[in-house]
Amino acid sequence: MLWGSKGVTKVSCDEEFNKAFEDVEDATRYSQTNTCIIENFIQRRGFQIDGDGFISDGKIAFFGVMDQHHNMERNPYAPIGLSYPSIQEEKYRKDAQSQIQLIFDKLGMLFGGFNFEYIIGEDDRVHILEVGPRNGGNLIPDTVQYACGVDMISASICACVGDEYKKFLKPTHEGVASSYVIHSMTSGTFSGIRYHDGIEKQVVYKAIFKREGEQVNSFHVGLDCLGGMVIRFDNVSQMNDEMSRIWDLIEIQTC
Repeated sequence: MLWGSKGVTKVSCDEEFNKAFEDVEDATRYSQTNTCIIENFIQRRGFQIDGDGFISDGKIAFFGVMDQHHNMERNPYAPIGLSYPSIQEEKYRKDAQSQIQLIFDKLGMLFGGFNFEYIIGEDDRVHILEVGPRNGGNLIPDTVQYACGVDMISASICACVGDEYKKFLKPTHEGVASSYVIHSMTSGTFSGIRYHDGIEKQVVYKAIFKREGEQVNSFHVGLDCLGGMVIRFDNVSQMNDEMSRIWDLIEIQTC
């Protein structure tokens, strides 16, 4: 499991261009094609949107819209969590789903999971950033399953081997959950995790990749993570509050 945008740099003026290419030289080690892409920057409103969906008989049968959360102190472009359900207005979800459905219509795709990202620009338009023909990282399918019961992992496996899969795409409950990319604010020797304000009781899934005594880096890209969690909440308001400071509630201790 790897997380996070790697090698993303924003350039606001000509003077920042050379520094950006110094960052690119480091970033290209993550690129199999050693390629740099330059894109226009679109200022978004609200959260960046991420999520997973599933195509059945050529049509989108499930469209799981999630909000991305970031640690702005460490990296504003690498997500540290994705929460479900999204707080975005329904009209934007419908617009995004319609645009993505058109893509699948043109490609002739009939079934399978997919990952998507989009933003709502200051121009009040939905801008599709990415659509991938596979489930997303950051524990997206796991979080969706904990939140609403839709099991896209089982659906993907069953669809690929020709078994019945549509039953896995039906929500069974309405819950609130978020993934969390466990990360450290400081570099050093990992000495443990300290939980605050009772949040440990809300953790329903946890995978830690580092052992105590191993070196950890302060978070900059997804490869700096220590693992991942799925956290449940009572409501969306609580979720957005706690996810905005989750690195303080789940404190990585270093020495």
